[in-house]
Amino acid sequence: MKKTCALLAAAALLAACGEAKIDPNDVRAALPRAEAIQIGTPAADGAPAAGVSRAALASEPGYGSKFAIRSYWTAVTVNVGVWWSLTLVQLITAFPPTECGVDSCTWGPWNDEAGLNVWRLVVTRAGDGYAYVVAAQPGSRPEDGFVAILSGVAYPGADRDHGNGTFSIDFDAEATLDHGTLWHQDDFGELSVRYDNRSALSIDATFLGAQSDDPADPVFMDAVYAFDDSGAGGELQIAFETLEETPRNLSLHTRWNGAGAGRGDARFTVGALAYEASECWAGAAASFALVYDTDPAYGAQAACAFPSAVYADVTLP
Repeated sequence: MKKTCALLAAAALLAACGEAKIDPNDVRAALPRAEAIQIGTPAADGAPAAGVSRAALASEPGYGSKFAIRSYWTAVTVNVGVWWSLTLVQLITAFPPTECGVDSCTWGPWNDEAGLNVWRLVVTRAGDGYAYVVAAQPGSRPEDGFVAILSGVAYPGADRDHGNGTFSIDFDAEATLDHGTLWHQDDFGELSVRYDNRSALSIDATFLGAQSDDPADPVFMDAVYAFDDSGAGGELQIAFETLEETPRNLSLHTRWNGAGAGRGDARFTVGALAYEASECWAGAAASFALVYDTDPAYGAQAACAFPSAVYADVTLP
């Protein structure tokens, strides 16, 4: 009997020890590189899609089509948030965690470079993936506790360039932290993203209380986006409503082929005004020159890479 009890106790001990701690390398592998999750834009060089970010603003393309340029600035607005989010988590997890257990790993807390805020990252198991929360506490107001800035769930793919998941980033929460006197808020609102690039890349995003990165129209807005990379071109759907006394509502569906030639079909309302418009552009030159326009009338629809209008079917929440 004593021998049996001893064996049962040993078996119980082995069972308790059998579930391994989270491996930080598995967490790192579940997070795709920020460069792999970027909304593309028409590319004249034959590339199927060219991701753009705020770093690209100095070399903004001289699109002849206003719908093509709207697609460009939309990609910039979303890509900045995507890049910031994934890069932040990647940078943190590049360091050894403070502690790891069976269910979670913690990085931090630590002071940021300026010594103004205290940060931490907590990662927990979520089925085959990992849920993560990046939170911060203002150094001047520790009684406020930690506030979540970025949270998401990442599921690994075949390699670091592939995977799927969701995340949200609260830029307004980040703005409540301590900042230096030269700090200026560039990003606003809350961005929620679902991405999947296990095969062709798709990104769905909702941006509430955002400010457009378009310098010609830096308006606050609520917006939804849906991007799909077909591998030989791409398509981007947008719907947004400006946060003005008289809101502007726009939905835009742009499509382009591997040579960068594309079409945009839009519906627009402001007050009592409502209209539809379409544009097509050529992809052989960097200017993306118009070949067809309904307002004002220009060219022939036969010159379009896509022969008929297809309007966006995404809607605001």
